[in-house]
Amino acid sequence: MKKRKKVGRTIYALTVLILGILIIIMVVLLLFHVQTIEVSGNTYVSSSAIGESIQKNSKTKNSLSFLSKNLLGKIDYPKAIESAKISLKTPWSIKVTVKEKKIMGYTITNGTYVYFDENGMVLYKSAMQLEKIPYIEGLSTRAELYKKLPVQEKRIFSNIDTMLKELDKWRIKPEQIVSDGADLTIHVRKIVIMLGSGNMKEKISQLPPILKKLEGKEGTLDLRHYGETTETITFKEGEVLKKEKEAIDKK
Repeated sequence: MKKRKKVGRTIYALTVLILGILIIIMVVLLLFHVQTIEVSGNTYVSSSAIGESIQKNSKTKNSLSFLSKNLLGKIDYPKAIESAKISLKTPWSIKVTVKEKKIMGYTITNGTYVYFDENGMVLYKSAMQLEKIPYIEGLSTRAELYKKLPVQEKRIFSNIDTMLKELDKWRIKPEQIVSDGADLTIHVRKIVIMLGSGNMKEKISQLPPILKKLEGKEGTLDLRHYGETTETITFKEGEVLKKEKEAIDKK
């Protein structure tokens, strides 16, 4: 008799425990069911693309599940996203804070703005022009999203990256940047500056005092071989290549 009562109590306790666990699971599933996803930190990757990547391959839209997957690195964000952090605003609402890969410059292909990073990978394509992004002329006319721009000179992107950083450091703002293979040419006011393909830091550090002396003049400043085979910098006043002259006249 006592054994039956003991067995009955055990069964009752187990039933209550199982029911309790089921209730907790149901509460978690219902309460933590994601209804809204708030995205911040993005400027060119759309919030919808980020939201879709979070929910992709998820059996449930559970906020706790999204948190754990993000911590374990199991969410495949768009390749233009460098990092992402997920936090709970409420049990049914999550906030995603992302850091996008930095855009270095853009080119134009068939009327489309093609934005790329320091490695030449295409991060974004749009009919809209983003502000404060330098335009690089002379790059490939073929571009696929999240693939590198096809170029013959692989070092061109590291050259552009170094050049832009040094120009910013010395507060030089070119009106035009042209790539010809690995060689770079910039236009500052009416001065065409031929930088070539190497020693960008050294070459650009020479520009501030030279440009100050050349203010109001027009011509070509040649630094292509400076620091490599010569210490000489030449300026030919009034002499501008035909294509460079056309570019200046368009401004």
